[in-house]
Parts: sequence; C-alpha cells; structure tokens
Amino acid sequence: MADVQKQFEQFHATIRVDYEMGANLREKRDIIVAKIERYLEQHGHPSCRVLLQGSYKMKTGVKPIAELEYDLDIGLRFDLDESAHSAAEVRGWVLEAVRGHTQNVEDKGPCIRVNYEAGFHLDLVVFAVSEEDNGTERYRLAHRTKGWRPADPPGLLEYVSDYHTTRFAGTEDAATRMDQFRRCVRCLRRWNDVQMPFDNDGKPTGLGLVLLAIQQELKRAIYLDGRSDDRGALAEFTRRIATTIGRVGATKP
Repeated sequence: MADVQKQFEQFHATIRVDYEMGANLREKRDIIVAKIERYLEQHGHPSCRVLLQGSYKMKTGVKPIAELEYDLDIGLRFDLDESAHSAAEVRGWVLEAVRGHTQNVEDKGPCIRVNYEAGFHLDLVVFAVSEEDNGTERYRLAHRTKGWRPADPPGLLEYVSDYHTTRFAGTEDAATRMDQFRRCVRCLRRWNDVQMPFDNDGKPTGLGLVLLAIQQELKRAIYLDGRSDDRGALAEFTRRIATTIGRVGATKP
C-alpha cells in the first residue's frame, strides 16, 4: 500500500480549525459575553462565567464547506442551585441581553443562537452549577422546553481527553502538533460534511463522530519505522463500522 501519510497530514492542516486559530470568533465571543455580563449586573441578576466547550475545546473542529457555517459553543456558567430560578428564567436573562445584537437571534432547544451575516454563529448554552454534599459540582443545562437537564461538560471533555492522550501519545504531526485521533476525527467530520453539506436533523453531529471514534475504538496505526499511518487507522475503523450489523450508535457517557 502506498505511503500517503504526508498527504494525510497536509489534508488535516488544510481542513482543521480550532479556537486558537479563530481570532474573529474570539473577538465576537468577548463582545457578546461582555454584553451579557453588563446586562446581568445592571438588572441585579446573578453573574456568569464562560465555559468553553464543544469541538473548539476538543480541537476536533473543521472548516465549513458549502452551506455550513463556523460555529462556537459558549457555555455560560451560573453558580446557583437550579431550585432558585427556573431554566426559562435564567435563559430569559441571556436572551434579553443579546436580543437585537444581530438581526437573527434564535431561541433554540439547548441553546440561544446568535447568527452573524459573515457566515458563522455563536451558541450560548446556559448552565446552573451547584455543589453536591460530597463537594463535587453538579451541572444542569437550561433547555428551552425541558427545563433543567443533567449535564457534565467538564466530565465530557475529560472523557474525550483520557481516550486520545492515553492511546495516541507520540502520534503528533510536526505541522499542527495534533495526535492521530484528532486528525482522523477531523477526516471523518469532513467526509460527513461532503456527504451532507447542510444542517439536517438526521446528520451525525461532530460530537457524535467523536464519541463514535471512542466507543467503537478507533485504533492507533503506525508504520514499521514508528511513523503514524492515518490511512491505515481510518481504513480499519471505517471498514469495521461499515460491516457492523444493525444500528451503529454513540451515546454521551
């Protein structure tokens, strides 16, 4: 089989995007967070802190193609017990703070989406965080229709990090310093976007593909000389998934 690792690494460098690269996204995030903080203070509401999450934090994001947009998930952490305020109430504070910030602000199920004409959006996800009796933190996500829902964004990030740091150490490429797991997940995400270059409820999410790679055990592949073999890792993984009988699923831990 041909040695195409150089081409795979070049492709990864071309499609990758993460928070450190997205200066425009960082600027827009800072502006909107400052606006929310001012609103909360002016109206006597509890303050919040930023909790960065999603593909930018996991470093598995890819540049959008066709009708797809750049997006950034911004967690807003309110240090309060969910019994003190309803999910609708806390979401209402955030919604009022950003209303009119752009021409298109959407009150969606798990988030409040601020759309920008430049072709990207920010998803504001509201969390109530309180302390359990054993000293651990309890997270609840404010859903538009389902109220406070159990969540654990730090635990999810740790779950993903534990998998790839323990199994793919030493597979980082010279250009991006990303390990084989992240490079392969980005390839899967780009394939997903090429197959369905628009948002659709039936389309696998980026997080879904990350969890699939973990729970169906994307395996490290290397050449005899110790170099990474991304083609081999992806070929083994996708062949195994394609020949699985029945529904293939991935769930949040």
